[in-house]
Amino acid sequence: MATAAAIRTDPRADWLTGAREAIEALAARSARTGAEFTADDLRRMIGEPDHPNWFGSAFNTARIARIIEPVGFTISRARSRHGGVIRTWRAVA
Repeated sequence: MATAAAIRTDPRADWLTGAREAIEALAARSARTGAEFTADDLRRMIGEPDHPNWFGSAFNTARIARIIEPVGFTISRARSRHGGVIRTWRAVA
């Protein structure tokens, strides 16, 4: 029988799974409308990760899988980014 200490969750894996689903939804919308999206859109959909580098991991995994492609840059509107530059993405055609 498993004890409470033996049952552990992986917050990174959980967040990345949710991020992949959200990126796929953003890409589907992008394919329909041609709209670009950013990490700010992902942040609004699923919230902040425990570590800010997880955004890069999520987008890079989706890029490698040919779900999305980078198209440019914009200024982040997220307070935590302090007006930093972020990529814009769209669905792979």
